[in-house]
Amino acid sequence: MKMQEKIQTQFKDHKGWLRSADFKYNSSYYKLLDELKKQGKVEQVKRGLYKWMDDVNELNEFAYISKLYSSGVLCLFSAWAYYELADDVPSAFHIAFLHKAKPIIKPYPPIKAYFWTEKYFELGITRLDGVRIYDLERSVCDAIKFRNKIGADTMEQVLKTYLKRKDRDINKLTYYATSLRIEKIATPYLKMGI
Repeated sequence: MKMQEKIQTQFKDHKGWLRSADFKYNSSYYKLLDELKKQGKVEQVKRGLYKWMDDVNELNEFAYISKLYSSGVLCLFSAWAYYELADDVPSAFHIAFLHKAKPIIKPYPPIKAYFWTEKYFELGITRLDGVRIYDLERSVCDAIKFRNKIGADTMEQVLKTYLKRKDRDINKLTYYATSLRIEKIATPYLKMGI
């Protein structure tokens, strides 16, 4: 078997993701990875983490993750990517779980898990195209709620992009902001339109 076929099979076996450790630090693999990156077939997501790009459909990835972690909900950076609210490409899928859950986190694809209380977890869950995700307005509220952790630039980009959308629902956003106890923080941003 050719080395390229072997590496492609490894990517397929790991659902399109590989880490440097999977190559056992073999220099031949790194040379091939560089060539595959130039061809646009592989993307280095971050140091030591690679993603197979050939025929990748991100929506299918989201649906696959939802199926793999059926008790979880795509949130934060993954939700913003799904709704095209932010330019950041997350290096891992961000998934919220109920705080009592004990999901088995697989090494592939990479996951960033959050464990939230029932009241916070249940608010705004929806299913779109087989993807279990927080709805648009809840995702925007999460950007405001976690602004200190994600950075002001990301929060502002999410809000600006949301406010330009025709399908926005300010009443629903306000309801969520009240439920999440961030209405005093959200209101000035919404009034200014950022």
